[in-house]
Amino acid sequence: MLYPPYEVKGFMVSGFGSPEEGQLFFPESLKEELESINSPYQLYVKYHDKKYENTDLFLRDISEFLSKFEKWIYYLVGTSSGMFFL
Repeated sequence: MLYPPYEVKGFMVSGFGSPEEGQLFFPESLKEELESINSPYQLYVKYHDKKYENTDLFLRDISEFLSKFEKWIYYLVGTSSGMFFL
């Protein structure tokens, strides 16, 4: 829930509440890294979309979204060498 990301010793990824366009990553190259695991980077599921009147479709898309986030988080934790602090 932080936007825009700023320079830190490590990385920063903006999330919920950020605009869809704009810089969401520090360093900016991190976006390409994450998208090489699961493309494209996605902030959220647009739950207000009319197509989600179909509950099964919504649940499928939410599940896929959370699966992507889980993979990104495991990747970041595994490659960060503990650099989570400013």
